[in-house]
Amino acid sequence: MKYALGILALLVAPVAYSQEYLGDVDSLKRELGSLRMDTNRVLGLCDISSSYHSVNVDSSLHYAQQALALAKQLHYKNGMAWSYLLIGQTHSRRNQIAQAISCYQKSIDIADSVNNATILCRAFANIGWCMFDLEDYYRAIDYFKRALDFQSVLGDQDAYFITLKINIGQTYLANNRLPEAEKYLNMALAYDPKEIPNYGYLLNMLTALRLEQQQYARADSLLNATWNFIKPLPDKIDKADNRYYFAKLKLIKGDVQQAFHYAEEAYHHYVQIGSKSDMERICILLSTIESKRGRTQQALDYLLQSNVLRDSVHSSRAKYSEHLFNDREQTRRTLLQEKDKALLQAEKRNQQLLGIGLLFIFVSIIAGLLFFVRQRQQTYKKLLVLNEKLSALNGELVEKETAIANQNSLLLETIHSKDKLFAIIGHDLRSPLNSLMGLMDLLSHHDDALTPVERQQYLGDLNRSLKNLNNLTGNLLEWSFSQTNTIKYIPEVFDMGQALNESEELYRDLAQVKKITIVNENKTGLWVWAHPHSIKTVIRNLLSNAIKFTREGGEVMLHAELSEGFIKIAVIDNGVGIRDAILENLFKIGDKRSTPGTANEKGSGLGLLLCKEFVEKNGGTITVETAVGKGSAFYFTVPVASPAQIEDNFS
Repeated sequence: MKYALGILALLVAPVAYSQEYLGDVDSLKRELGSLRMDTNRVLGLCDISSSYHSVNVDSSLHYAQQALALAKQLHYKNGMAWSYLLIGQTHSRRNQIAQAISCYQKSIDIADSVNNATILCRAFANIGWCMFDLEDYYRAIDYFKRALDFQSVLGDQDAYFITLKINIGQTYLANNRLPEAEKYLNMALAYDPKEIPNYGYLLNMLTALRLEQQQYARADSLLNATWNFIKPLPDKIDKADNRYYFAKLKLIKGDVQQAFHYAEEAYHHYVQIGSKSDMERICILLSTIESKRGRTQQALDYLLQSNVLRDSVHSSRAKYSEHLFNDREQTRRTLLQEKDKALLQAEKRNQQLLGIGLLFIFVSIIAGLLFFVRQRQQTYKKLLVLNEKLSALNGELVEKETAIANQNSLLLETIHSKDKLFAIIGHDLRSPLNSLMGLMDLLSHHDDALTPVERQQYLGDLNRSLKNLNNLTGNLLEWSFSQTNTIKYIPEVFDMGQALNESEELYRDLAQVKKITIVNENKTGLWVWAHPHSIKTVIRNLLSNAIKFTREGGEVMLHAELSEGFIKIAVIDNGVGIRDAILENLFKIGDKRSTPGTANEKGSGLGLLLCKEFVEKNGGTITVETAVGKGSAFYFTVPVASPAQIEDNFS
């Protein structure tokens, strides 16, 4: 009985527990040595496992598995239910959602068989936490409320219902439903702090709510009060959360150095705890802080680390989908077993009827035959119904399997593209930044030593670096918008001749620097039906590349003509041309680096990738003809606007 009460106290919340029990781990281990191999020893092992939950996940799992093995040996169902619950919590801490839910379900099944409302309440709440980690907030709230329904059975002596109200409040907060979050958190706060088993956790949630409500003074006061309360306690989770919210508040107030200090402290706590979802959010915050501090490389490192952790979360979701698929497969097998059982029962019944018919053959042979036929018909109908159910279930399983395969393929493709894109950013963004910093340092500290000619030369270099950086960041933004479906490709009627003239005007100065002539004989009135911004981006990128790879004194031609329902635009230069090795992967993202221009201009390699995507989104095609040393010609098509579309545009 003593150990059962100990477990109840230690499982009051899945994220925090009291100092008293954590401090008694050594005492519990000493007591365990004097216990026999009976039910008390099972509960003692569960007590130790619970004490390690937020400190050392490996130790918690070790003692929970020992408890489960002994409980199975003793056929002690309460001990088995407790053990599965504790093992599930260790899986949940490691973000192994499918394994955690499986353990919680086993705990529920066993606890239901012995009518243990306490374990049922905890298991439903822990499944709620799994749904929270999967960002399925509606199901999370549903499971927390189902756990809360057991309060009428457990009575007021179990303070866990206060924790459940905090959990519901936190879930509403994560789902950005602030009024509901405040309602449940205030319900928990209404109790005496001595009665609240995880008071520090509640204060941290209230702080998060005030930050979302932009009540920064109240948040600051709550953070200090929370720290004074949890500082002497051994629980690392509440301390990590407190430091995390302190860092957010300091960042909002503009105190970047203090924000970095608190964020680093939170990061070390989360690493020790091993919670991937918490480590992901602190890495995102540290990336933002380092960016504010001007430490670009460190910001990028934290961002990449957060992406790795996020990929792990996606992997957990994929495993959870696999878990659902396995459940469906188990249901199908159960239906097959029921079908076989129905067949055996039908055959047995038919044999009995046949025997009775033989015994009374001279009395009821006709009635027996009719009854037999009727029974066979009923059996056949039942089999038809079962076959229909089985066919429907098989169809659903095939659809689910296909969806899972497509999802995994899309995930792998997304991760591959993301890694390649970050490689481009990491290489090409650093180069113009370093160039800018070097030129600025030279002009700032050695201006007096420079001649006017040298100063003018360095200012020209600085101007070109800024333009290269602007072009790179512009292409990166366009690429990110395209990949996140931010750009809505809504077609409009616009004049392609005017668009070509605008691009010529935009790059005229750049061409004059290299003494390049832009030949544009196109007149206005070439009406097309496309998304103006994306098509103008294509023209600018192609014209910029033509100037970039044309030698001094060369020529770039802009040409447009009608071609089978399309306007065909050509950007032609007499520059250096493109080698076959580069041409093969010209419109693909990969490990290649961009080729410097004839004046050593820099680029990211994303411009042509954007051109291909934007042209195809608008229903056109893009091609290239090139010869090394003679130049290149890029052609792309845009749909011609119909007379009705043109009329609507000017009406």
